[in-house]
Amino acid sequence: RRSSYMVYLKSGASILEFLAWTGAHQAALSMEEERVVKSVRNDVNRMINAEMANQAKAAGAAVDQIYAIRAVVEHYGMENLPPALQDFIRLRVTYPEASLKELGQRATPPLSKSAVYHRVRRLESMAREIGAGE
Repeated sequence: RRSSYMVYLKSGASILEFLAWTGAHQAALSMEEERVVKSVRNDVNRMINAEMANQAKAAGAAVDQIYAIRAVVEHYGMENLPPALQDFIRLRVTYPEASLKELGQRATPPLSKSAVYHRVRRLESMAREIGAGE
């Protein structure tokens, strides 16, 4: 070994170029296919992880909203709340797993995600005022 040279190729692109240059086209194609499959698998895993994180965050927020609803309804009574909040409460209790966007789509008339979130903030503010969640 001391009397010969050794070349190291680290990057996938360099290895592919070398394989093609030496005429090992089948090996180059096989390697490229593996790289593509690995890339797609990584992309899918990344998307799944992001979706799972979003689902967990939404579920936690829904639980917090249910607690706020319970406190506000117990303190004020459902009939004493504004109609918009009553509608939101009915939707959230009926569809506890739904996202804000989905709740808005189920509302009559349909509401934007922003409008639903405004109701959530209002409800959570009322819950804080009465000391819920402390």
